Amino acid sequence: MKDYDIIVLDTGVDLQHKELSNYNNIYAEYLEICGQKAVYDDSDIVGHGTAIVARIKKMQPEAAILCMRIFDSIDGKPVSSERRLIDALNYIEANYSVKVINISSSILAPTKMHELQSITKRLAAKGGVIVSAHDNAHSLSYPASFEWVIGVAVDTQRLRGTNIIIANDTVINVIDSLHQFQVQWKNEKNIMQAGSSFSCAKISALSLSYIKNGASNIQDVLQCFRQDYSSETDSVRVAMPTTPRFEIQKAVAFPCNKEIHSVIRFSENLTFELVDVYDVRQSFRVGRSTRDILSDDCVPEFFVKNINEIKWDSFDTLILGCVLDLCKLLGNSTWLTELVEKALNKNKNIYAFEDLSCVLDSSIFKNSRLFYPVIERENMPPARGGRLAQSAVSIVGVYGTASKQGKFTLQMKLRKEFQKMGCKVGQIGTEPSALLFGMDYVFPMGFNSTVYLVEEQKILYCNDLVRRISETNPDVILVGSQRDTVPKNFENVLHYCHGIYGFLQGVKPDFAFVTLSLTDTNEYILRTIDFLASLTETKTLAFALFPETHENENNNARPVTEGEFFAFKKRIEGEFNIPVFLLGEKFLAKNLIEILANELRKT
Repeated sequence: MKDYDIIVLDTGVDLQHKELSNYNNIYAEYLEICGQKAVYDDSDIVGHGTAIVARIKKMQPEAAILCMRIFDSIDGKPVSSERRLIDALNYIEANYSVKVINISSSILAPTKMHELQSITKRLAAKGGVIVSAHDNAHSLSYPASFEWVIGVAVDTQRLRGTNIIIANDTVINVIDSLHQFQVQWKNEKNIMQAGSSFSCAKISALSLSYIKNGASNIQDVLQCFRQDYSSETDSVRVAMPTTPRFEIQKAVAFPCNKEIHSVIRFSENLTFELVDVYDVRQSFRVGRSTRDILSDDCVPEFFVKNINEIKWDSFDTLILGCVLDLCKLLGNSTWLTELVEKALNKNKNIYAFEDLSCVLDSSIFKNSRLFYPVIERENMPPARGGRLAQSAVSIVGVYGTASKQGKFTLQMKLRKEFQKMGCKVGQIGTEPSALLFGMDYVFPMGFNSTVYLVEEQKILYCNDLVRRISETNPDVILVGSQRDTVPKNFENVLHYCHGIYGFLQGVKPDFAFVTLSLTDTNEYILRTIDFLASLTETKTLAFALFPETHENENNNARPVTEGEFFAFKKRIEGEFNIPVFLLGEKFLAKNLIEILANELRKT
């Protein structure tokens, strides 16, 4: 097995270039397209690889360097692929022993994420240090974003000559100022160039120095960088956890209001057993069946019990739905404080849907048995210069034209159907109950939202959630919104939907299923789907009509009649050429997934 100090994956190297004539130990190969064989080749199709090798050699003149060409020239332009990079890394693993691998190119949205993860992780486990450049267009890229790879980025805002900065991040490890370099290009030309790949070469050369002095893996190398260069200085940030620090086996829910209804309706999909449902006597729900309360004979049946008669030995976790309005209804919050304190004293876990800091003593929140989903500035990922990750996984969003339209129900039905098909589902829920159903992350921006971020922060935070989910290799990512998507009128600031825009731009769904109301006009539906298309290039694939309607705002809901549905369906499909379904249809999720599959086949 051949031994090299550094292997450079690039456009090749011109060994006859005068800038390299004074150096020894430079080797050149071309990885054939089949990926099974590397042959001698000392050509550089553009000059980039030659410039990278020359830059490394100036810092490490004695290093044994192999430059492997993984690019071909098509119409005079260098072209490579994700497959080619993976093949090259596999070939290196099988045939060479190497200290540092320098990867100048980047992949924005890997379609072979698992393969790329596996080979880079194996090489890192063997002690090889992989140094990879992030994209010059200021987007996050791969393999630089992997935590076992040293990711190098440039900062255009920092002054020339400013030293490199070691970031407190696993995605971008090293930040360099944007330098203009005189580099040795093809045909003996010396030209000025700038970009993260040239900073990447510098970091590769420095990494080799650390390895020669005893560093044996990426952790050692990064520690050496921290000792020799400045690190980003973040203020000490104490963040509330974004996931519970306890496991739930058996739980009870209180009170039996709208936010708990989904927990009851989909209790079979919970990651634990729901034992009982409680409420206060004044709600007039005590003693009633959940099937009666939800007007649905198909939901799991619980008979609501009085919270004053709670059976403490029957559960380990108390799920507190939206209780702040109940405090207002009852005229005080003393009972809530007593309930929480008693539960904690009995070593019960509490999963709350709301931020209860306005009614509970701050000392209570230090208890690890109390959790409520909250997203604050302290939960933000590193800024990364605003760089966003791209995902090759199809992202499907559920949006709507009003609140209380069954958006969460539709998400749950889609999730269940995808899983029934054997698909791995990644999911970000916007209801506070999302984590109870095993969703990956929660972004609780609905009623009494506990997201305390400005819009730009929401984009960065939600994009990072998509990045993390994408790296787990799901087949599809589901996201769901709240309320309406665009305002119905502009008479009051409360009618504006600003709370959802950061989320929408952060998750950037490829496709949408949009829930509608019987009273929606063609003009309003058009504004909704046009807005999704213009803001995030989201294509609406189907509509789902909510099966209840109101004659006016003061009337109780009534079922949509069969005649009303078919008239609505005819009108909307005729106008938009987009299929319309009824939210309660038996095979709704299956039909929607088939529409999605047909759309993906086109691409």
